[in-house]
Amino acid sequence: MKLNGRSLITLLCVLVFAFSMCAAAVLAAETTVKGTVKAEGLVADDGTTYAIAAKDKGNELMMMTDKMVEVKGTVTEAGGKKTIDVKEYKEIK
Repeated sequence: MKLNGRSLITLLCVLVFAFSMCAAAVLAAETTVKGTVKAEGLVADDGTTYAIAAKDKGNELMMMTDKMVEVKGTVTEAGGKKTIDVKEYKEIK
């Protein structure tokens, strides 16, 4: 199969996009966020809203509406929306 210039550029763009999506997931590091649990997710002290991943610890955390918490987990971002996959949390008094 012979690629012309336009096909080669398109292929390179697709590869760069795919790599950047994979790299974001691989490079996601564990983070600690302090904030309040609301219906829309975890609202951090700095105003950033994180959706809470619906997994074991995340499901538990979602039951703590209006509580101040410290959450440790992995944050990912897609389409401008941040999601935290909760590894552990504790209520802050």
